[in-house]
Amino acid sequence: MQRVNGWKDDIAQSLEEVETELNDIQQHPISTMKKIGFRKYMKLSQRRNKLTAQLDMLEDTFPPKAKLVKGPNNITYLKKGVIAVKRYQNTKEVFPWIGSFSINKVSQDSE
Repeated sequence: MQRVNGWKDDIAQSLEEVETELNDIQQHPISTMKKIGFRKYMKLSQRRNKLTAQLDMLEDTFPPKAKLVKGPNNITYLKKGVIAVKRYQNTKEVFPWIGSFSINKVSQDSE
């Protein structure tokens, strides 16, 4: 988890740097934009989209502790989520959502 948090921090820092560069470019007039280059602006924009997608993927794969509930036998559950079913539609797998759930507390029964 420490490595994951390090990755998240690195990606967030890179994203912040890209955002700063994009904001600097946008504050200049259009004539300056031509000198700086539209290509650089587009590359920064694509990099921002890629970093945002990576950060979202890490958040989905390794959610923060605030979104987790500890259960029995050292199992961790998400507090909120969706229930999906697997269906085939024209030989393609689809997963429609059929509901959502919310866990507030997991009770441990003694056996």
